[in-house]
Amino acid sequence: MTEKAISNTTPPHYSTADQRFHNVRPSIYLHIGWRERLSVLRRLLFTARSRMPEQRLPEVTPNWREFLKPDNKTRVIWFGHSSLLLNMDDVTVLIDPVFSASAAPFPFRIKRFQPPVVPMEALPAIDVIVLSHNHYDHLDRVTIYFFRDKKTHFVTPLGMGKTLQKWGIAAERITERDWYKECAWKTLRLTATPARHASGRTPFDHNRTLWCSWVLQSPHETLYYSGDSAYDDHFTAIKERFGPIDLAFVENGQYNRRWPDSHMTPEQTLQAVLDLAPRTFVPIHWGMFTLSLHHWTEPVQRSCALAAQKGVQVLCPRLGEVVDSYSLSTPPLWWMPFVPEKTSVSLPPASQGTAYSENDSS
Repeated sequence: MTEKAISNTTPPHYSTADQRFHNVRPSIYLHIGWRERLSVLRRLLFTARSRMPEQRLPEVTPNWREFLKPDNKTRVIWFGHSSLLLNMDDVTVLIDPVFSASAAPFPFRIKRFQPPVVPMEALPAIDVIVLSHNHYDHLDRVTIYFFRDKKTHFVTPLGMGKTLQKWGIAAERITERDWYKECAWKTLRLTATPARHASGRTPFDHNRTLWCSWVLQSPHETLYYSGDSAYDDHFTAIKERFGPIDLAFVENGQYNRRWPDSHMTPEQTLQAVLDLAPRTFVPIHWGMFTLSLHHWTEPVQRSCALAAQKGVQVLCPRLGEVVDSYSLSTPPLWWMPFVPEKTSVSLPPASQGTAYSENDSS
């Protein structure tokens, strides 16, 4: 299942001139003065506590017997942010796992809201780890180290194998894929699909590796995982190519007007979901780290309200809760008691896809 990081046929989103990957459409660059940059950095680093939960979030110790029970329906556990564990046709798939106390190069920054629901040692045997890109909140060295001596296989976008090998993962345990290239594991088909984002872990490796979303298909169901992505027409293209989609895990948080090429507002997230037309939408990329200037509940509050307006079925499981592809969220939603009394959330007309909260525009 191995292949070279960059194949002999150069993909259109890779430039041999600068040896970097690029989004298909030109990136949107906003001119931000150094004063504003410093102000945003200061708020991100030193005022995050005000945007985090004041008490421990409700969680459920996973029922492993229920999770591992053979079934045509995919079973899912959300560990917060974008970390997911799937039992899909009796194949265990761990997606973008981050079990560290921090999602930053320095452990005292971007700390998780609370410890993981379970330690890595308590996880069942993992068949495949799927990675979307190499940012710290999606690629965690501590977690990868844990799997060095396991039999787990890794499926990544182009270029990430070098990092995994440096961290002790044997080359034969790594499969790299370009957009719309697939691989198989037992009964599953995993296809790397486009995203509009970026990559890099240092000031010197910007876009040296690819970023992607993923489509996971069993003989019974099709799941979509967005990874990180700004809004673009790739959502419609993915639906046309792989639909109907049963579950869509779509990023929903860490947005700001200053980085429109990295993440989606809730309005854009809902438009992406409408483009994908899944049976059920599961919001991800929220609920464990503070990476922007909005309150941690704002993304899910706004997206759930918009979903209700559009008749979109939403599933918001508690941390560690075992759900399946036919589960439904039942009110009251667990995060509602954490919503600030004075919230700046406003819902624009559904046709507007670029609205930001008051905190984001300041």
